[in-house]
Amino acid sequence: MPPSHLRELRIKSSGHALRIFYAFDPRRDAVLIIGGDKTGQNNRPFYASLLRQADRIWKEYLVEQRRGEHDKEE
Repeated sequence: MPPSHLRELRIKSSGHALRIFYAFDPRRDAVLIIGGDKTGQNNRPFYASLLRQADRIWKEYLVEQRRGEHDKEE
């Protein structure tokens, strides 16, 4: 099960099971974090790896955002 801040988008494209993890930042902007093609892969290792990466990327993003490195363009 993903951490509470992460959401999963499930897509099928040309017979491929695509999974994308995303979250909403403090400004409520949707941020696509990471995705992968689950086709032919075992569920547990696939999700475990993708979730670890998504959580790490998300935490790095939040640190950068607090530093002002992701200021919203107007």
